Amino acid sequence: RARRRQHVEQLGQQAAPDIRKDLVIGLRGGNAADVSRGIRQAGQEVPHPYVGLVCSGGHTALYRVDGVGEIVLLGETLDDAAGEAFDKTGKLIGLAYPGGAAMDALAQSGNPTRFKLPRALWDKDNLDFSFSGVKTTARTLIQKHGALSEQDRRDYCASVRVAIVDALVRKSLAACRIHHVTHLV
Repeated sequence: RARRRQHVEQLGQQAAPDIRKDLVIGLRGGNAADVSRGIRQAGQEVPHPYVGLVCSGGHTALYRVDGVGEIVLLGETLDDAAGEAFDKTGKLIGLAYPGGAAMDALAQSGNPTRFKLPRALWDKDNLDFSFSGVKTTARTLIQKHGALSEQDRRDYCASVRVAIVDALVRKSLAACRIHHVTHLV
């Protein structure tokens, strides 16, 4: 199937213990904080509507923000969040908790196509996430291969990273397409 390349103008990252605190705290807890206030990208206000991807150690969700107080949950994790999947698959190869940063460092020099890992809900028509299959397949690969060489560990980390990121990107772009939104935060 043909894939159209999409142009990314800006990319933002929040490095905090709980990204949800900055972006969506209160959406489900009922307080007055609003994801649609104060969101900035490269110093500019992000125009409404936009899709917001919240991806941290304990939360993975997609929201459509139509305006102040107008927030719709589009999809969320059905099991482990993306960050949990990194931590748990990292633990399988002896990385300390949290394992995401260590996995990313190892993945830099790994082959992301060496190990075939599932893509979460790839063929489903919803915007939910599922990362338990990545974790289970990774565990099976390690049991099958036995002791991993340093290059095996790098390839494993790169393969896990690509599987998780592919799902995040695919679902985020699908949310934009389905909801006719041109901005992703």
